[in-house]
Amino acid sequence: MRCSAYEGLSRVVELAPAFRGIARRVWEFENAFDVIRFPAFQQLVLKPGRSIGEIRPFLNLLLLITGILFVVFTLITVFQ
Repeated sequence: MRCSAYEGLSRVVELAPAFRGIARRVWEFENAFDVIRFPAFQQLVLKPGRSIGEIRPFLNLLLLITGILFVVFTLITVFQ
């Protein structure tokens, strides 16, 4: 059974808030990863004289949590 363009568009509009939530988790994950990986990004985030080793455990926890939330929100959206 084929759906009309209007039905397809209404489904996309219905899922828009879920995709924004997923995009937020991806953005948080990417920022935490960038702070760990790239020295230029570390200079933007950290005060002068500070080391990434001081916040690395927190960033690793943030990576774990946002990764889990990304998977959960994606599965909820797909199987909704």
